[in-house]
Amino acid sequence: MDKNKIILYILYGLLIVVLGYAVYATQGFGLWKNADTSSSSSSGKTQAVFLSNGQVYFGELSGMNSQFPTLKNIFYLKVQKPIQPKSEDEQGKLTLVKLGNEIHGPVDEMKINREHILFVEDLKDDGNVMQSIKKYEDQGPTTTEPVSTTQPAIEE
Repeated sequence: MDKNKIILYILYGLLIVVLGYAVYATQGFGLWKNADTSSSSSSGKTQAVFLSNGQVYFGELSGMNSQFPTLKNIFYLKVQKPIQPKSEDEQGKLTLVKLGNEIHGPVDEMKINREHILFVEDLKDDGNVMQSIKKYEDQGPTTTEPVSTTQPAIEE
């Protein structure tokens, strides 16, 4: 075999490897869907979803392999600062809000662009957020309950 044929076979091999990686890395250039688009790392568990805009949502995440994963049973944190704080160091009240009763009336389901999800964390059952969510599910919303940094209240 001459030198030119060997070099040509090596180049063909490299081309196949590069094209194979490109197809794998881009998921077939968007031509096929991953068969596991409805699952998440912890299906049915409540997770914290941290977004690139600084917002954190809590809920049940599914479809992490799709371009727009779905979050259901959604809660988020809201800081309520006093209009006239007593001091500059005074922090606002932290409230856990159930999605759905805002003025625009959203459905309790959110499609999130996967590119804006920084990371996802599973929540422990004995954590403050999960305790507040369980309290909301058992007793309904509370809007006037004082909030501490250890136990956020839930607002609907």
